[in-house]
Amino acid sequence: MIAYEIGSIHPQAIPKIVEAMDQCHATSLENHLQKFIVEPLQSLNHPQPFIIIIDAIDEWRDHPTFIKALAHLNSQSHVVKFIITDRLNPRASHLPGIEMISVYTYALGPISKEVIKAYFQKHLETVPWVDGRRATPVDIEKLTELSGGLPVWALTVVAVLSHRFGESPPHEILEEIVASRRHVGSNDGLGELYGNALSRLFHSPEEQRQLRRYLGASLALQEPLPPSDFSTLSGIRSHLTDRVRFALSALQTRSPPPGSEDMIYPATALFHLSFIDLSGFRRHPQLPICATTNITL
Repeated sequence: MIAYEIGSIHPQAIPKIVEAMDQCHATSLENHLQKFIVEPLQSLNHPQPFIIIIDAIDEWRDHPTFIKALAHLNSQSHVVKFIITDRLNPRASHLPGIEMISVYTYALGPISKEVIKAYFQKHLETVPWVDGRRATPVDIEKLTELSGGLPVWALTVVAVLSHRFGESPPHEILEEIVASRRHVGSNDGLGELYGNALSRLFHSPEEQRQLRRYLGASLALQEPLPPSDFSTLSGIRSHLTDRVRFALSALQTRSPPPGSEDMIYPATALFHLSFIDLSGFRRHPQLPICATTNITL
């Protein structure tokens, strides 16, 4: 994928990438990095190192193997450097081989209030409001404050308000969120938002039981499955799977690739990791899965 992006942006590097395709079959990851990334970039003869940005690398199951292989590129920093975002400090997370890599860490701060406020101002316009009730400037200010500078909180608020088949109208849900005194930066405010959203989407104990079963099975998936195979694996009937999937779509931060919408994807492919961790759900024992991981930016 990285080589594809390099070739798309710098067509002059394509011959080296094609050459790598011929030479790298069944070779090591280190050799792939050398042939698919370093040598194509070297061929461009650029006076400054190229920067490759990889966001949320901890959402990739095999990221420890990739990180370990980067040690091979220590001597190539004049050719390429990586900016990698991760929720955990790589040195504190004890990734294998991290001590062999030339790495500098930088803690990202919260997004500015101005950016979060602009996000709300734009995206609240897309909410299907009813009865002429809309978010007021005071509401937007309160939401901005409650977000704690956490973009996923803002995204989740808009997603919950935009869910067209919820029982409560958007303005009532907004009133409940705005009335909250729990700041995202304190304790489990994000978990509370997820918990309240799931309580609205899955009302009865039976619906919540099916939600737990669905999430448990989708968290175990390593690759997408056809609905029939997922039903066999999970023991959940297809019509119940469809209902749970539809309701949970309100909280997805990613969409399946075009043309594969009917497949059942691993939860990690569709939802933000803070939702999967569910650390805020300790106060909601009737809802999905408890975890001890703290939610961090």
